[in-house]
Amino acid sequence: MSVLNAVQIVESFWADVWVARNPEAIDCYVVDDFVITSAGEEIRSRNAFEEWVCEFQTMVASLEFETVESFQNAEGIRVASRWRVRGRNSGFLGLPPDQRALEMTGTAG
Repeated sequence: MSVLNAVQIVESFWADVWVARNPEAIDCYVVDDFVITSAGEEIRSRNAFEEWVCEFQTMVASLEFETVESFQNAEGIRVASRWRVRGRNSGFLGLPPDQRALEMTGTAG
């Protein structure tokens, strides 16, 4: 049985979508009926996720995305990844767009 390199796929997603700030790259990684929950909000469908990413990227000026660490299970079918975002507040989470520095970390799995 061959083992997938799922970490490489996930880190390519981070690089293509978040680092390159290219939400259209989501089409290469996400199925049509994709579902994700972020900050209590459920995002249903690849198109809705692409819109959400576009909106997020406009709320964080000078966005920098960094992968902190990623690892997979022995079979290569599950990945956990920790990331960090830095930038300036351009209305993030409904805050006044004061351009203050912001930083947050999160996990995806």
